[in-house]
Amino acid sequence: PSSGEAKITYGFQLAIEVEAFEDARNWPAFLGMYGIRFPWLVASAAPCFVPLRKYAKSIARRRARKDAQYGPLRSARQYCDEFRAALGTKAFFGGDGPSAVDVSFYGTIVPWSGIVPYADALVEASDLAAWWRRMQGAMPPAVVGDKRPKSA
Repeated sequence: PSSGEAKITYGFQLAIEVEAFEDARNWPAFLGMYGIRFPWLVASAAPCFVPLRKYAKSIARRRARKDAQYGPLRSARQYCDEFRAALGTKAFFGGDGPSAVDVSFYGTIVPWSGIVPYADALVEASDLAAWWRRMQGAMPPAVVGDKRPKSA
């Protein structure tokens, strides 16, 4: 894969999973992804049955074996900030239209967006909201579902 694709595949995707699984505030949302609605207190006990933190540690450990090839795993926010810096004033990483890197980066976040607050917070904190809306408008309905902006 290209350098950008490798960072997304072996960096950003894994970082977002590790961080989302480690944060107990996301656990009720994970259960909700599967149609299970529980009060927060019950959902916070989910790791007794679904060891999310254990999964996060396993992902991080396996990824650490690739540090020589891809560098150490950074925080998801660092990958977002790097992507934002690379965008500069361009509408998309690819210029006037989305490139494979835009689609991959967006595709990493979109399954979590609107479900796990952490993902939406990353977009906002890294000043990617305008890019995010442009990607929503550029993606086919099968990818975006009902998350298309009203103006698109």
